[in-house]
Parts: sequence; C-alpha cells; structure tokens
Amino acid sequence: MAKSGAQVARDNDIDPKEFRRFLRSVPSWNNPGTGKRYTFNDKDEAAAVRGYKAWKASRQPVTRTKKLEG
Repeated sequence: MAKSGAQVARDNDIDPKEFRRFLRSVPSWNNPGTGKRYTFNDKDEAAAVRGYKAWKASRQPVTRTKKLEG
C-alpha cells in the first residue's frame, strides 16, 4: 500500500514539514513537481526514514545570538 509523505512522517514521529524539506534537499528522491505528491511503498519508507535521521543528525542546530543593549 502506498503512503503519502505526510503519512510516513506521522507514522515515524517526524514533523511532516521538516520531512518534506529533507526530501526536497536530497537529489536521489525524485521530486514530484508542483501540485503532486510523494508516494512511498514499505521499502521506500524505510530508506527515507533512515535518510532523514542521518540528515537530521548532520545538521547544525540553529543558535540565536543575544542582542546587546547599549
């Protein structure tokens, strides 16, 4: 059974928007284009989740700088 990207994200406790951002950043995932959707079978889902976790671990956390008052 094919799942959407949002369903894969929800099933794996991932933010759907961030999962979509990962999919768009990796050229090996064929981007569906404007108005179309990603679909995943079981094998693709496992690969995408593994890839997402590696991508997430490699990203640097965003830190905010404190504004100096003066």
